[in-house]
Amino acid sequence: MWSLAAGLLVLVLLSQDAWCALPASLATGGACPPPFTKIGDECFYLSDVKKNWNDARRRCQDMGGDLAVPSDVPALDAYVFGKVEGPGVWIGGTDQYNEGVWNYINGDPIKAQDWSKSQPDNYGGREGCLEIRSYFDPPVNDYICSVEQHFVCEIEISCPKPFIGIGMECFYLSTTALSWNAARRQCQQMGGDLAVPSDVKALDTYVFANTKGSGVWIGGTDQYNEGVWNYINGDPIKAQDWSKSQPDNYGGREDCLEIRSYFDPPVNDYICSVEQHYVCEIQV
Repeated sequence: MWSLAAGLLVLVLLSQDAWCALPASLATGGACPPPFTKIGDECFYLSDVKKNWNDARRRCQDMGGDLAVPSDVPALDAYVFGKVEGPGVWIGGTDQYNEGVWNYINGDPIKAQDWSKSQPDNYGGREGCLEIRSYFDPPVNDYICSVEQHFVCEIEISCPKPFIGIGMECFYLSTTALSWNAARRQCQQMGGDLAVPSDVKALDTYVFANTKGSGVWIGGTDQYNEGVWNYINGDPIKAQDWSKSQPDNYGGREDCLEIRSYFDPPVNDYICSVEQHYVCEIQV
């Protein structure tokens, strides 16, 4: 898989020059910008164009990416062949540069468990490029590079500094402490808003590895409708993210959402006027 660094990965199945819309149901979860759909922490897109492996790679590079190096081949395979008939789709692996030595184009080896039975076999002495094949299980296969078929590109979308990528989202952990409302204003001045994480536990792990605070503000509140807890984008807080017995509105004053270091799950209601670190999120 391509190194994330401070970026996000997007898997793209390319059309010639235009993108086609995905059903809205596939673009949920606060992760992939339309028209992409999320698989794990990667996003991909399906089209109707076909190219040989080398032309496909050049097309991906023209778009600022490269052929895909998927972290979860079976998941990508399941999605791809729910949308195209195949039989094969190019991904980013080859032995063209060192015959018999199969690696992804980022240098990573192809996982043994992803290869189809008896593959790679270099059938006819001409198979030097990597595909996933619809009727193979596992799906990875070597095939003739000159054959034109669908392909998957991978593009890195970087988070603008000082934001960092966690999954498919861009977050900023503050170095100063503010009340919830002041924190929200500060996030908005940065072009974002308080965080609405799709994976609260992943954010919690990052935050409390990088700050000593007991609590950190995120973007949820019942200030506008007492007892009705939602994120600031209107989404409800997931029941499984609330800490045990929360929200409890302790003392009748807890109207703002935080993640708390020693709670598991970490989400808690707390007093909005308390100054503490906060997490901003920006859309990319």
